[in-house]
Amino acid sequence: MFRSVLHLARPKRQVPRPESSGLPDLAQWALTVGLGTLLPGFALFKLFTATGAVEAERGAQEELARHQRLGRTAQQV
Repeated sequence: MFRSVLHLARPKRQVPRPESSGLPDLAQWALTVGLGTLLPGFALFKLFTATGAVEAERGAQEELARHQRLGRTAQQV
């Protein structure tokens, strides 16, 4: 029994970790999330914003032209 108690009390040997020349796990996760999620999301947001602005401008110009046509026809009648 004494031997088993000694075994429990003895500190365990530390196994040396292999040295890694890569990035830490947190940095790898940040890059994965940042490049895989945020970068495409930002690109899509900018694309939809730019496209929406172009479409809105085109629609506004069409409405102005339609109102001018209606104004001219109302003056002629």
